[in-house]
Amino acid sequence: VLQVTPSSSSSSAAVDDAEDTFEAILVEGNPMVAEPSRTVVVPHGGPHTALTTSWAPSVAFICSLGFNVLLVNYRGSTGFGHEVMMTLPGHIGDQDVSDMIAAVDQGVQEGFVKSDAVACEP
Repeated sequence: VLQVTPSSSSSSAAVDDAEDTFEAILVEGNPMVAEPSRTVVVPHGGPHTALTTSWAPSVAFICSLGFNVLLVNYRGSTGFGHEVMMTLPGHIGDQDVSDMIAAVDQGVQEGFVKSDAVACEP
């Protein structure tokens, strides 16, 4: 699980004050490879839901092809308290997207994600 710090370009003080970090679950397609891998970013629906570490056949299939899967629980996801959840309304398409980009950047920084080989599952 990656602990991600939100981008400093948030557009609202309520967003900035709500939470210092959010989480992204990185499932490695081939953990035996010691170099960054191609990665598929999977946002959850919602806006108020969350992705978990439970078995997901679609994630297993993507990993079986050698891709990493990055499951992003951006700010506004359930499970981090009401105050954090309520930062997303009014910022959908901004806060969630910038958090997904920050999660990818964190994965690149930690050496798991290949920066020029990232796709997002719609």
